[in-house]
Amino acid sequence: MFIRWKRSKLRLSRHDFKRNEQGKIEPVRCYSLRCELVESYRNEEGKPRQRTKKYLASIHENHLGNAIKRNTFWYAVDLRLGRLELAPDEEAKLRGMLERRVPRPPAETMKAVQESLLRGLLP
Repeated sequence: MFIRWKRSKLRLSRHDFKRNEQGKIEPVRCYSLRCELVESYRNEEGKPRQRTKKYLASIHENHLGNAIKRNTFWYAVDLRLGRLELAPDEEAKLRGMLERRVPRPPAETMKAVQESLLRGLLP
């Protein structure tokens, strides 16, 4: 099994425009990264094929620097990989593939973010 990344162009919204150096307003293209767990197999004729086993998660490319968005991505990945009951070494290999593209935010960073959010919500 391996991870397949699909990059797709997102529709423009009113937030997807900015001014260039000349002052003209231009669209800023945003893309989404979608990761899927894919299995290789051979069909009845012996030809190699690929089959999508499970959608894991997606994240916008412009959110890769945002620890909260990356944490949300990893939360979805952890839930879906946990349900598959893979061998521990296979799961570790897949997580390594994912972390190369979307780094997992450090635990201390996420703890600080959660504390600041709670401070803002509580009176």
